[in-house]
Amino acid sequence: MKKIESYTCFAPKLSGAGKIEYCLWVDMTGNLYTQIIGNEASGTFSKYLFSVSKYESERTSIKALGSLEAYNIESEKIEVVDDNNNGAFLKAVLVNLLPDGGNQ
Repeated sequence: MKKIESYTCFAPKLSGAGKIEYCLWVDMTGNLYTQIIGNEASGTFSKYLFSVSKYESERTSIKALGSLEAYNIESEKIEVVDDNNNGAFLKAVLVNLLPDGGNQ
């Protein structure tokens, strides 16, 4: 994995006040990942990397994402992450990153 150093952005939260700060990563095959790196208001988040292509179709869903598969930078493995904040924050990031429907 390689962090795209020149890209850091802020996404407005989908509900409530504040913004989510995120950055992008790319793997050796060109797949894009996002990492949440900051939160202006309340709510915890993990430092995992989430696949943009895996979750882009869920960004406008009204249901909670629940458990997510994410890449752990430290272990260099895909793990299951259970935290409602991760799903909500990931949706906010994906809506910001792909506002017009992405690949659709």
